[in-house]
Amino acid sequence: MTDETRTTVTAGEAAKLVGKSVPTITRAIKSGKLSAKPRKPKGWIIETSELLRVFDPITGETNDHSTILVRETAIKDIA
Repeated sequence: MTDETRTTVTAGEAAKLVGKSVPTITRAIKSGKLSAKPRKPKGWIIETSELLRVFDPITGETNDHSTILVRETAIKDIA
């Protein structure tokens, strides 16, 4: 993988990014709240933009600049 920011994550990675459990992410997908594609042999592939549309990322900061910085860092750290 290159230094580029990833555009997709697995359900497990998504859960870590937003501080939720994998079952919570899966329920959101199955209920239609969160869009995702099936991953073979099991699991889900989720666009990070879609994930962040539905759930807020983990952050200790409240201003918009810090939230964006945390989003980019968290996605790169999982890679």
